[in-house]
Amino acid sequence: MGGATLDHPDILLSYDERIPEEEFDEFISLIASDKISFIKKPRPHGTFAGFEWLLPTAVIIFISKSYFDSFLKEMGKDHYHYLKKGILALRKKFFGENPEIKFHHIGSPSTKLSDSPYSLTFSIMSNTKDGRSLKFLISENSSPDIYRESIESFLKSLAEHHTSAEEDSLSIQIQGLSNMPGVPITLSTVIAVRECE
Repeated sequence: MGGATLDHPDILLSYDERIPEEEFDEFISLIASDKISFIKKPRPHGTFAGFEWLLPTAVIIFISKSYFDSFLKEMGKDHYHYLKKGILALRKKFFGENPEIKFHHIGSPSTKLSDSPYSLTFSIMSNTKDGRSLKFLISENSSPDIYRESIESFLKSLAEHHTSAEEDSLSIQIQGLSNMPGVPITLSTVIAVRECE
């Protein structure tokens, strides 16, 4: 379990309590390992105000720095493959033309809601080497191929970022972006897919 603790697991699944726990069974069975610390944590739904990309999505998979710093180096690519496979298996639940689970923003009559192309239901979060938060948003109507390319690109960028001593592509992309405390650096499908081309 490397540098992970029960308070700071290698992988955290945080989700709105209105989503039945069994919706994550396949993901959990794919990533299950006695070598990593994993916590699933339902959270109460609530009201949030702010910029859409800063609001928590209904489902957040948080991959800690410890996963990349110690576990990935010790165990090689085996578990990384299962993590990727688990995240890919979630597509049918949250993406495409007819997702099984979908959340919407609502607002007061005077509030103008934007037509964000990004999912309000699902995101992946992690940290940079220097401890800044990263949030990865995916286009809500991603085709299976775009979703796969986006996830693979983001996970590959994270792995390279945490295992490379050299300047990596993620470090270059986020260079100069805001370092406001508590505000995650938000990446999107557009950035991830560009890397795959």
